[in-house]
Amino acid sequence: MGLANVGFAQDGRLENIAGLFQRLAVTLGLAWQALLGLYLLRHRPEPRSARVVPEGRGSARTE
Repeated sequence: MGLANVGFAQDGRLENIAGLFQRLAVTLGLAWQALLGLYLLRHRPEPRSARVVPEGRGSARTE
């Protein structure tokens, strides 16, 4: 986004491709968010009620 901002500020070298940098930044940001969401869905911790407490640790035991 920084390169897009410089281009939109009419820097002579980047003004012709500022939109490209902006679109790349938005696309990469959205792709990163989608991949992070998929990762978090696949690696969810199990609910507390499903955890088994070994004997001798804690007062309750789930079977």
